[in-house]
Amino acid sequence: MVRLGLVGFPVAHSKSPEIFKGFFEESQILGRYDLIELPTKAEIEQFFAYDIFQYQGLNVTIPHKSILIEKMDEVSPEVKEIGALNTIAIRDNKLFGYNTDVYGFMKTMMPLAKTSKKALIFGTGGSSKAVRYVLNALKIPYSFVSRKPLENQFAYSDINKAVLSEYDLLINSTPLGMEPLTSNAVEIHYPSISENHTCIDLVYNPMKTKFLKRCEAQGAAIFNGEEMLREQAFFSFNLFVQ
Repeated sequence: MVRLGLVGFPVAHSKSPEIFKGFFEESQILGRYDLIELPTKAEIEQFFAYDIFQYQGLNVTIPHKSILIEKMDEVSPEVKEIGALNTIAIRDNKLFGYNTDVYGFMKTMMPLAKTSKKALIFGTGGSSKAVRYVLNALKIPYSFVSRKPLENQFAYSDINKAVLSEYDLLINSTPLGMEPLTSNAVEIHYPSISENHTCIDLVYNPMKTKFLKRCEAQGAAIFNGEEMLREQAFFSFNLFVQ
């Protein structure tokens, strides 16, 4: 039996077991997919010391995408450049780290690449780094928005009408709005969003976050994270069973 799983915290909301169940059935592979909550450093250490080699592969979600790099025996070029992973393939008692978020987000962005002029990325965590990688590859200029902005980054309080008039692509890479905190959204000046904007939320549960609802109400085109989830999961599955 192929045993796979998702590590992170929280993970109870994840659709990954459903998606991988489909992959197992399509490939006629007997397998199971576990949700593994690791909220503390001590639990991470215990899992990697005693449990990890029961698995052939693991997906990784927040907040562990960067901190687990140090536990890998090898990482892909994307992980080295991005500084975050979301996939661990386990072969011959060695851990190989990959970032398949890149492929998932690229799939989302391809139809938008020719029309998007400039992007704002909300959040600076592990998911935002995959977004940055793809935007660089597509040659779309971008700026980050952070609660604790560094040099050349915006604070959320900066995102007013003047800033939003310069950026036509808005990307939420934070977990705000994700189950169970569905009432949350990035705090920006939503009345300044219009039909000239395209808004993407990497969150996929719920399908339409508060961020997307507020952007849609202003006439913006909206996309959620479901396509990215399925595409990155498919790349992960092929790494696990190759």
